[in-house]
This record gives sequence, structure tokens and C-alpha cells, in this order.
Amino acid sequence: MKIDFTHQWSIDTALCFVPITEDESSEVILSRLANENGLIKEFLSKKSIAKLHILIDQKFYVLIKVNASKSFSAITADFRKVIREVKDFPSGNWAIDLTTITDKAFTNVLARAWVHACVVSLQKIGKNKTTEELFHCLDSDKAHLQLVTPYADDIREDVLQQVVVANAQLNAMTLGNAPSNKKDINFLTAYCEVMARKAGLEIEIFDQDRLMVEGFKALLAVNRGSEQPARFILLKYNMSASDLPLVALVGKGVIFDTGGINLKPSDNLFLMKSDMCGAAAVLGAAEAIALNHRKIRLLAAIPLTDNAIDAKSTKPGDVIGSYNGKTIEVIDTDAEGRLCLADALSYISRNYSPDYIIDIATLTGSAARALGHHYAALFSPDENFQNILRTAGQITGEKLWPLPLDDDYKEDLHSDVADLANFSNKPTAGAISAALFLKEFVDDPNRWAHIDIAGTAFTSSEFGKQRNASGFGVQLLYQFVKTIESIY
Repeated sequence: MKIDFTHQWSIDTALCFVPITEDESSEVILSRLANENGLIKEFLSKKSIAKLHILIDQKFYVLIKVNASKSFSAITADFRKVIREVKDFPSGNWAIDLTTITDKAFTNVLARAWVHACVVSLQKIGKNKTTEELFHCLDSDKAHLQLVTPYADDIREDVLQQVVVANAQLNAMTLGNAPSNKKDINFLTAYCEVMARKAGLEIEIFDQDRLMVEGFKALLAVNRGSEQPARFILLKYNMSASDLPLVALVGKGVIFDTGGINLKPSDNLFLMKSDMCGAAAVLGAAEAIALNHRKIRLLAAIPLTDNAIDAKSTKPGDVIGSYNGKTIEVIDTDAEGRLCLADALSYISRNYSPDYIIDIATLTGSAARALGHHYAALFSPDENFQNILRTAGQITGEKLWPLPLDDDYKEDLHSDVADLANFSNKPTAGAISAALFLKEFVDDPNRWAHIDIAGTAFTSSEFGKQRNASGFGVQLLYQFVKTIESIY
């Protein structure tokens, strides 16, 4: 997909997007389009109409009302919905007319939102169907996007970086939507190797023998029922720049979660292919950070396994070990994500001592019940760390809401037979007790944050009638890194 920045229209443009703000007069808009069409006048006069598709002088126009008070993600969502409606357009020569948007900052937002929406709209949920036509006119090397604005030179770098982030989010969405038999442990390991090579990341892959030697006992306990051995993927970026801050991202990579012996109810079991969306978000963020050459050091850690059922599966009541030596009573085998993350967090904390360590996971139904599909749950003992992450969420629209980590809840982790229980068996505060469990495996909790995306990772969208992957976390983590880069 080719992207140009220009001050004037190309004669080859076939589909033109025209964002219209509330403060633009109808005369200006009509003169901009050199047209007195009554449909446009009606569109401008009615607040209930948000968009208009119209043919003018052999060019197809999409007029869309935009509001400067909306967040970046809300504007992107508006563009995404319209773009999906016109994905079957016969030409991939598209443009957006920003010539009369006088605010440079808002021009930047609109331009980034539009290109992001164009890229993410390429999502193909139905690619395993044999009867569905998957044509998208932008899915071609010949596709050509043009941004027409007097601020072309000023916004170029930000827009091109946004394209990288959008592609990374699209990749995360594709991974989240893939059936588990299409993205098994071997596939995801290979995916990480290819992505690392393309993005310029170093990669370390811990196979099962190394996991046993290193002492990843909790991850291996989850993996006991799996057909394929567990892996631990460690991606590294810019690690030789010792004067830069070190950010560690840890993503839950449970490829399919049956619940283990504590089998999940069958109603939504098919959605458990989404239990690796935390890993997908971390992989997407790492890809965008490396390709956009952010000035930080980065570790991206992915524990990979299934939570399956077999004669060898870990059973409720078993006591297992962990990387940092603490013993865990497995009250519920469906609380497996925290076991995988525990070993990953311990390994990163003990061997690298990062300045910031963030884990992101589809961890608890409790977080989804508390916050729904609009906010992810945020936990950190450090208020400043929380504020940086929440601000990043407000900028990107991937919003976070803090929940407590008080010691008052610690009794939920009590076990008579081990150092910790992995589940409280109470109907309340499940997201909090899960976060407190993870805190036990971080050497310096003030440098750590936990993000529970159970309610935001797999949601309704314009891409399908069923719930599908949102790619939540890619933009959030990327924006967080940009903020840390600016602080240092």
C-alpha cells in the first residue's frame, strides 16, 4: 500500500473521504466540492445523519462528520465502519481531503485515524470459508492512499509511524481470531521467529528441556495435559543501549483454555482461542516499537502453552513449584494464566531488573463483569506508574481503570499446604486476588503493573456477527513506551 502526502488532489483518485467539522459553513463545504447538490445540503442540515456517499464529477465521495472532542480511537472507529462499507469499491486509489481543517493538531489526529482505519479494515475473519469473497480493494500492492492537506510535511512522520502501529494491531487481531488448531505452539513459535527477523528483534526460545532446567515449574504444570510441549519466547530490542530505560512486557499465551480438570462451561468455550490475546498484544507492541525505532530497551516475554485435559493433567489440590521457589496449591486448574505469568514475571524480574514491567492478560471473568467491554482493569502499587498507563489509555482509547491491591484481600491467597493458593474459591474480588497472586512473583512490585483485558480483548465489531479480537493493548503499550521515551 503506497501512501502519499500532498497539497493538491491527484487526478487518479477515485474515492475521496471528506471529514466535516461542526464549525465549517455549508458554503465552504459546497465550494470545496464545487457542487450545489441538494443531498449535501440536506446532509449538512441534519444532525442525525453522520455520513453521505455521493458521486460528483466521476469521483465517489464519502462525507463524514467528525468531532474534535472525540478521542483518537472513537474517530478511528467511525472511519473503520465507513471503510468496511466501501471495501468492495473497484479502485484502491483513495484520498482524504483535509484542506480546510485549520487546526494542525486535529489534522494530525484525523490523518492518523484514517490510515489506521484503512489498514485495520483489512481484517479477514472469514478466511477459512470456502464460499465467502474476501475482496478488499486496499489489499493490493497497487493500493494508493493520498492525504491532501497544507500540513503534509508536518504530519508525514507521525502518520507513517501510525501505519506501522496499525499493521501491528492487525497482526494481533489476526492471531487472536485464528482457531487454536491453526495457531498451535509450533506455529506461534515460528511466527515469533519470522516477526523478530523482520522487525530486527533478538529472539530466545526456551524449549521444554530448558524450561525444566531453568525451573519454570508453574508453566510446566499447566502444560502437563497438552499435546505439544510448552515454550517461553523472549524477544529483545536495543538491549546494548544501557543508558536507556528498560521496559519489559509479558503477555499471557494460553493458546486454548479448556479450564483443565475444572472444565469450563460449554456455552462460550469456543471463544477460548482468545486466551492468548495478551501475548498477541505484546507481540504487536514489540513489532511496532522495533520498527519505529523507539529509544528504549525492550524485553517481550511470552509463555506459550495450552490448558488441556489429559491423564497427566495437573489436578485440583496438587501442590506445584514455581520459578522463584514459592509453592502453589492448585485450587482451580482454570486459574492457569496466573501460573504461566508467575514464572515469566519471576524470570524477567530476577534476571533483568527492568525499570518497568507490565503483564497483560485475559485473566479473569471478574474483571469483565466489573468493567464490561470498555475498560481493562489496571493494578499497580505505584500511583505514578498507574497515571502514565491511564494517560496512554486515554490517548489511544484503550482505557484502563485502577482496582485495589490492598493487603486486606491477601487472605484470598491462603493455603494450608503451600505458600499460596492459585484461586480464592470466593465469588467476589476475583480480579484483585489474581493480581495479588502475580505480585508475589515480582521482585520490585513498585516497578510492576498488571492489566486484565478479559473484557476488552474479544468484543463485538464491524468485522463479524460474533465476537472477535480487538487487538487491545498494542496501541496502549506502544503509547506507554513513547511516554517513557519522552520522560528520559
